[in-house]
Amino acid sequence: MKNDKQYLYFLTIPGNESLLKEEIRLSLPNLKFAYSCKGFCTFKNNGSPISLYELSRLNIIFALTYGETAAKITLKDVANEYHRLSSELKATINFHQTESIQQAMSKWIPEKQIECSGDLQIDFIRTDNDSVFIGRRELDPWNSPLLRRFSPIRNDIISRAYYKAADAFCMFPVNPGRHILELGCVPGGITQYLLENGHVVTGVDPAKANEVILSNPNFKFENIGVHDYRPPRNELIDTLISDMNLAPKIVLKECIRLSKNLPNLKQAFITCKINGEKMLQDLDRYKSLMQEMGFKTVHFVQLPYHRHEFLAYGILQSSRKNKT
Repeated sequence: MKNDKQYLYFLTIPGNESLLKEEIRLSLPNLKFAYSCKGFCTFKNNGSPISLYELSRLNIIFALTYGETAAKITLKDVANEYHRLSSELKATINFHQTESIQQAMSKWIPEKQIECSGDLQIDFIRTDNDSVFIGRRELDPWNSPLLRRFSPIRNDIISRAYYKAADAFCMFPVNPGRHILELGCVPGGITQYLLENGHVVTGVDPAKANEVILSNPNFKFENIGVHDYRPPRNELIDTLISDMNLAPKIVLKECIRLSKNLPNLKQAFITCKINGEKMLQDLDRYKSLMQEMGFKTVHFVQLPYHRHEFLAYGILQSSRKNKT
């Protein structure tokens, strides 16, 4: 599985290929674009080789997962290559079709996954009718969005934001019983998920809240604009969630203001809307604003149910291994 030159592959949400390319251009300038199709990009590494371990520690926001390209084969060769690799390597083998990623977001399970011990992952990625890329990677400490299992489609959710919350809480596990402040809680999809999973929620929004949410005894509604809200100091709010449709700098500055009156705050889940590729140049500023809230660990990630947005996650603990 050796190449003379190193090529890296990235799976992304279909439609976000340009964002991924711009992020790579800014953060990894030695990588030069080589090939892309819907939901998939490869880059040639013109610098020093990057180990699988080093790759797994990168924070590439607009990639569901990524690794080192090992080979490109035709569809008829997949069976033979699979049998060879499964007998030679101690690894988990995954099969993906990039065309099916978007359709499978809500219940993502690779078409086939052969479980083995160890962190090495082998990906078979079908990019068109006859081409299959083979890549390898190590498990990353943030639990790659592509490896997780998501909530099945339901007909009784209030809004699709329900699934965004399910994605986020799957990647960053949160124990039940949190007291959560949710900014911009209407129409109520995120609130619905939080209440179903045993949390107490204070929701803030100037619009009218869903009657089902309002009837829940664990929900307190503040029917005002976020900029007018002042949290009582006696409320033991430990988690902040924002999914407001505003520019990231405005949202983060409001969160900073509120965090000064939230002495028990331990973590935050803040959706950052994407208004074009140029905003990627502001990522360091966004991280600084998260750190201004007191978070020692900040992680940016685009989850499968995101569209033109990504999640800024902050936590007081310095280690991903500690559950909150």
